[in-house]
This record gives sequence, C-alpha cells and structure tokens, in this order.
Amino acid sequence: SVPGEGKTFTSVNFALACGAQGQRVLLIDGDLRKPSVHKVLGIDASGNPHGVAEVLAGHVPFEQAVLTGLAGPNVDLLVGGTRSPNPGELLHERTLRPLIEKATSLYDVVVIDSAPLLSVPDSFLIAPFAHNLCLVARAEYVPRHATLRAIEMLDSKGLRVSGLVMNGFKNKKRLLDANYSYGSYRYGRYGRAYGYGQYGSYGSDQD
Repeated sequence: SVPGEGKTFTSVNFALACGAQGQRVLLIDGDLRKPSVHKVLGIDASGNPHGVAEVLAGHVPFEQAVLTGLAGPNVDLLVGGTRSPNPGELLHERTLRPLIEKATSLYDVVVIDSAPLLSVPDSFLIAPFAHNLCLVARAEYVPRHATLRAIEMLDSKGLRVSGLVMNGFKNKKRLLDANYSYGSYRYGRYGRAYGYGQYGSYGSDQD
C-alpha cells in the first residue's frame, strides 16, 4: 500500500525460491520511479542501462535488456532502466501487453515488483496483466486503513488480490492470552491518509 513494506524484498525472494525449484524465472522491476530490485540483489546495473523503460519505449528489444546469470539459479532479471519522470506514458496497454506476452512465452514464472498502490497510480496499470496479485503488508508499520483502502481500490477496478504476505511479523508472547488469541495491536507510525494527490513525491528524490 505504501513505501517501505517490503514489496521488493518479497518479490526477489519469491523469484529466487521459484528458481531454486527448477523453474525458469524472470524478475521484472516494474517500479519505474524508484527501481530497486538490482539494489536488493547487490547488482550494479550501471553497466547495462537498458531495462523496462527502454523496452516499453521501443529503444531496445526485450532480449537485449534481459540480464542473465546475475540474480540466481534459473532467474533472469529485467531492471527498471532509466528512471522515468512520467511512467504513465510508458505503462500503456499497447506497450505492456507485448512485453508481458513475450516474457510469459519464454519463462515458467514472471514476477513483477511494482510501486506502492496508494502512492502512485502506476501499479494499477500493470495489475490487469497479472495472473495473481499479491499484496504485501508490513506488520506494525502500515496503518490498517491503508491496506484496506488498497484492496478497495483494486476491487473497484475489478482486480482481486490472490493473497497477502504479512511481512516483518514477530510473534510476541505478550500479545497472546491464555487462549492464544491476539490481544492489543499497535498501529504503524504512518498516521496520515494515503491516496492520489500525494503520489507526486514518490520517486522524485534521488534515493
């Protein structure tokens, strides 16, 4: 729903797990404002500036942009490429569909790491092409209303979440009573509401 919940961490580890099982995997960095998959993997992408942005813009073919042998066994990588100030112009059906159809024809599993749902509209442009949508929620970090709002917005567009990953959860005995039911729960540190209108700040810095 919001930045910092572990979407990229989850995407990378799921891709690596599928690769370890012998499936041929393509991991795509779909966050064109703040691409970070290569950072999580410890890869210096400066030597190959071609990525999703360049493929969508038609500057390079799909095969030329894919990185092999860097992410892990059986896992290829398509980095974000040049940071785009306006990804909405690139994330269009006429450009996204050929890329995803090409990827799914060559790989057993395609994992797309995307931007926060409530920060920018970009992920809502990618979501219709996904066979399974996974929402990542970080325990004791994201406000409950933010997660519910993200699900509501997806549902309003006819997009159903296949599952939710609770990231960063710690089982604390002090939260359990004698019947092993949950006691009090502390909300995350973000108190403000999220929604369109604030998304201009996401991806505008140099982090």
